[in-house]
Amino acid sequence: MRVAPGGGHFCRKRLLFPAVGGQQVVLERVVTWTGLEYLHLKQRVDMTNLSTTVAIGKRKFQLIDLLVLRRGLAKRMGKTYLALSTDYADRRLSQMQRNIALQPGEKAPHALRYYDEKDKFENLQDWQTLQDEIEQRLEVINATTDLVTI
Repeated sequence: MRVAPGGGHFCRKRLLFPAVGGQQVVLERVVTWTGLEYLHLKQRVDMTNLSTTVAIGKRKFQLIDLLVLRRGLAKRMGKTYLALSTDYADRRLSQMQRNIALQPGEKAPHALRYYDEKDKFENLQDWQTLQDEIEQRLEVINATTDLVTI
């Protein structure tokens, strides 16, 4: 069976709508109705996400904020804290120190850290915990929250 331009094919069966263009009219109405229903449902979901407030720990979030965090912001923040490292500087220093002769009384070069390791791991843990709490809360909210009527 070969598909003709326009997404149809030749068929020898009797047409459901014998009037010229009848099938096209019905199809357009179905597509329009489905599109309108989808838009109405999307508006209700958006309004629900904006109007629902959730407390996680001591902080309050709108549902839409939790969705933004869940869709990637929390992971990116975690990766940002994981990227804080002096590993690259330490490797470069170890390569350079082989070629550098220090004068008596001269300090050896060292990597300078612009952050506190303790803060790094605390913040990383906070973001990972928040991400887990968001997942758990969104499952409950999805099951228990009704859509706002417009």
